[in-house]
Amino acid sequence: EGSKLFIPYGGVIYTIDVSRFSELMLPLDLSLNNSSDLQYFERFAGIEYNQPGFSVDGGPALQAKIQQVTSIQKDSEGNYYLMDNGNRRVRKITNNAEKTITTIAGSSNFTGDNGNAVWAKIDTPKGLAFDTSGNMYFSDFNNYRIRKVNTLGIISTFAGTGNPLINGVVPWDKPLLESSFDWIVGLQFDSFGRLVFAKNDSVFRTSDSTSNATVTRIAGYNGWGNTGDNGPALNAAIA
Repeated sequence: EGSKLFIPYGGVIYTIDVSRFSELMLPLDLSLNNSSDLQYFERFAGIEYNQPGFSVDGGPALQAKIQQVTSIQKDSEGNYYLMDNGNRRVRKITNNAEKTITTIAGSSNFTGDNGNAVWAKIDTPKGLAFDTSGNMYFSDFNNYRIRKVNTLGIISTFAGTGNPLINGVVPWDKPLLESSFDWIVGLQFDSFGRLVFAKNDSVFRTSDSTSNATVTRIAGYNGWGNTGDNGPALNAAIA
């Protein structure tokens, strides 16, 4: 966010204002284990002295326990959303004076479609993105799905069958809810309102953001590697 760099570290999220440093002055060996280096960092969420875990929602983010945050995203109103991976939750830090933290989706494993997202079970949430209407999408990593939380707080499956790919079969122009994926790690909407997302060795794009959308592979060929530069993206190996 601007010059602010977020650094998840166990049970704490730190920020560092990189605008304080010129390109030549930025220390390249800063360590969160070195007390003298902590002057450069500001604690954004999590209990001081790195105490990972889960504590009751509804209080200040600086007094909350979190665990293994994998992604952070900001909405148009200045609220922050955390993929609290270790606690299998999506959590929100409200843009108010107290920076209140709450769970907005998840507990563990998988249940809850078409109900209140707070009571839904998810397993290892990863990347997240917002569409232009304010709906939230995130990877329910170990449930092999992309799930959607609408502006009323109702959760549903947006993509995936809940089963991993079989024999490396990659979906091509298939409906999202009939396509199998595994290990989705990153999501982002493009300027045309299409959701672009990546799994371990391929990148996909939806035709739009509706429940009738189809999905197409746009990069990678379902094989790990680092080959294919200067050639078609669909023939490249990525990892």
